[in-house]
Amino acid sequence: MSLESEVDRLKKNLDRERITVRLQQQTIQDLENKLKEYQDKSNTETSNELELEESQLLKEQFERKVAELETIIKENNQQLLALRNNIQAYEKQVTENHQEIYRLQDVIRELQLSLTEKSSIVDSQAMSILSYKNQIQKLQKKLELPIHPNSKQAMKPYYRKPQPLKQHTTNSMLMRQQQQLLDTQPPSSSSSSSGKENEVIEQQPRLQPLEKPPISTSSEPTEFTRARHERIHMHGETCVACEKFYDTTPLPDVHDQTVQYTASERIQLHSRHRHRQRATTPPGFWDMEFGSPEVDSTRRIRLT
Repeated sequence: MSLESEVDRLKKNLDRERITVRLQQQTIQDLENKLKEYQDKSNTETSNELELEESQLLKEQFERKVAELETIIKENNQQLLALRNNIQAYEKQVTENHQEIYRLQDVIRELQLSLTEKSSIVDSQAMSILSYKNQIQKLQKKLELPIHPNSKQAMKPYYRKPQPLKQHTTNSMLMRQQQQLLDTQPPSSSSSSSGKENEVIEQQPRLQPLEKPPISTSSEPTEFTRARHERIHMHGETCVACEKFYDTTPLPDVHDQTVQYTASERIQLHSRHRHRQRATTPPGFWDMEFGSPEVDSTRRIRLT
């Protein structure tokens, strides 16, 4: 009986110990949970502190940047005020310049009008001068005077090649020389005069026909053409009338409109070749409104 009671007692003790162990395990788990919670709380508190520190730093930086931006805004406002003042001054200058430009345009128009009037006067004077010049040329042609713009061209008739004298010219020259000798001698007796005449006749040279120069067949033909580079650099003169006639630049404006001569007016004003010599052009060449020869072939040539 004692053994059974002892065994029962031991079993009860074991059960108690098991219960205690279980309780201890539960308490351990509770403690572990509490530790975890505490650790979590501590972590959250530390993170909150760090966040507070960071937020304070950010606030300080933000305040600094705000102060810098305020100073920059003040400077920009001052610059804007200065620029507005400058723009107002420039606008005043621009308006003054526009007024001056308008005034100068009016002056230029007046000058252009006066220039066109003077050019018309000059053209009329040039026409009168050319008519006088043509009259002078006609008078000079009547007087057989050379009319050339250059002295070389004027002396061209005197630069002719020497030609061999013909037989009758040499005979006439010798006869004139004999007659002059006879006229210069004083009159004397018939015998002396006859003897002197015989002497003079004997002294006369006998006329002989002039020999023709031998024809040289070995001479090379003369070349009148020059090389291209020589022809390029040759001295020449441009015709002022043609230069004006073929000029396509418009005349100055008159009342804001371009003045442009017609072809016939250009010919009448600038072309002077028809005054020099008779026209060798077909009928109606100088008249721009002249019809074709088939339609109007009986029209007379207008020589101006």
